[in-house]
Amino acid sequence: MAKVDVKCSFCERTGSAKKHGQGKADHQRYRCQMCCRTFQLDYAYRACHQGMKK
Repeated sequence: MAKVDVKCSFCERTGSAKKHGQGKADHQRYRCQMCCRTFQLDYAYRACHQGMKK
């Protein structure tokens, strides 16, 4: 089993994220233990990425 260190997209800390269920498009969701926010590494809705709305 390989372990992947996930970096929080809000507080930028590595290794503080735990799995937190699935998103609507079956992407893995994570919850940061430090800032208590949830995020995904891959989004089905591409406007979530920076620079897409410009």
